[in-house]
Amino acid sequence: MCYNPRYKFSQLATKDHALCLTVLALILGYALSFAETAIKLDATLYHGQDDLTVDHLEEKTKLKKKLTRLFGYEKYQKLGYSQADLKSAMPQKLKPSKKFYLNLMHSDKRKNAYKFEVVHEERRLFQGEFVPKTNLPLIIRGPQFGQGVLILVLQGIEP
Repeated sequence: MCYNPRYKFSQLATKDHALCLTVLALILGYALSFAETAIKLDATLYHGQDDLTVDHLEEKTKLKKKLTRLFGYEKYQKLGYSQADLKSAMPQKLKPSKKFYLNLMHSDKRKNAYKFEVVHEERRLFQGEFVPKTNLPLIIRGPQFGQGVLILVLQGIEP
């Protein structure tokens, strides 16, 4: 609609200019909003327990303080890790361990939001929706494991 073969480019009507600029602005706006969501998602599975011999979180980290406040354990062992690139609109599977994984899909309802399902041995434990943030982890309490609890931490990171 921006090109009319009966007119030279300099003779296009003002309405055609406005339509071309509007279409260009929409395309540019979509590209910029997509660029804002181009982050990666880290999924880390921890085992929280007081009697662990190994502690993979340093004493002074914000995450360790937050986990200790939420769950009360003093030591956290890292059991697994997985990372996904959120540029793709296709569903993705993050597998931080052999038995636990996370299905991740782009949300239809909210911009920059993702639906997720936490699965343990082919059994869906629960599902939810979140907007990944680079400075705010999503902490999910898993089932009891040994004398402690399994914890899944989802953290957005900039590429």
